[in-house]
Amino acid sequence: MGADGRVPMADASQAGGIRWSTTGRLEGTGSPGAGSNATLTDAAPVGTEYVDTAGTNGAWKWIKTSAGPGISKWAVTVGDTGWRDITALLGADFTGFVLVRRNTNLVDLRITQLRRSAGTSTTPITTLPTAFQSSSVPVYGRTYWNFQCYVAAATIAVTAYTGGGDYWAVCFSTGNAWPTSLPGNAA
Repeated sequence: MGADGRVPMADASQAGGIRWSTTGRLEGTGSPGAGSNATLTDAAPVGTEYVDTAGTNGAWKWIKTSAGPGISKWAVTVGDTGWRDITALLGADFTGFVLVRRNTNLVDLRITQLRRSAGTSTTPITTLPTAFQSSSVPVYGRTYWNFQCYVAAATIAVTAYTGGGDYWAVCFSTGNAWPTSLPGNAA
């Protein structure tokens, strides 16, 4: 492997039958395109793989998707935040538990023991952190007690009801950047 992360590849059209790859594999500690890694990763060609040996915020492997400097030019290809307890983000009218997990570009959301003391129809339950927001059309579902819940970008809402002890689980995609810090607490 060369110092720039490129590797020799078989190529019958080249003298000697080998050539250096145009992309490579880099590794370091922390996210690519940020901090001390910027010098190493900013000049890397599109298609270069970066391995974070520390798995910062659950991101282990990245790929460079566009030319230029900065973390926005990289996308996570192997990452898992683990379950995060974001119950503290529940709206004032609600009690219960909210867990969220991001695995590469899929977000799992679980709401359990949901109760509401007051509020109007489709009162927002909580707002998801940016890295965990839906990037597609709104995601609809039904809770155990058959009330409608939905995720629309940042907002999670439920149709009007009081009482309960309801639960809901949903999985959806996101195209948002990987979190630079993890929300809530490890669950």
